[in-house]
Amino acid sequence: MSKPEAVTPANQQRKLVLQEVLSKPGAETLPLAEQEFYELCIEESDDVFRPGFVVKQTRAQWSEIDRQVMWEEPKWERWPTLKKAKEKCEEWKKALASTDAQACASCSSTSSRGMASVEQIISYT
Repeated sequence: MSKPEAVTPANQQRKLVLQEVLSKPGAETLPLAEQEFYELCIEESDDVFRPGFVVKQTRAQWSEIDRQVMWEEPKWERWPTLKKAKEKCEEWKKALASTDAQACASCSSTSSRGMASVEQIISYT
């Protein structure tokens, strides 16, 4: 079974339109094992038959077993216009900032920490 085309292999260049890496405010003072990060990005689709934009949300946290930060498989949606893609990206960003853990679709069920608020680390537009 092949991966969805939106999950771009690392050796191919991404057509980034927007990228944000988010974390909790003050996370930089915590040990790495207690930090978690989210990447929200919008990529321009290179599929000639399905043009548009792909919005992705990916979560990362420290893995003690692997002794490194591990990124989960991204959640993604395709949108026909950049405006719609940006709206979806903002929706996901608000869900991450929400104190309601149910609003965050990508939060791990094993994690009791909610993303009470987020801090933008990097943003490319």
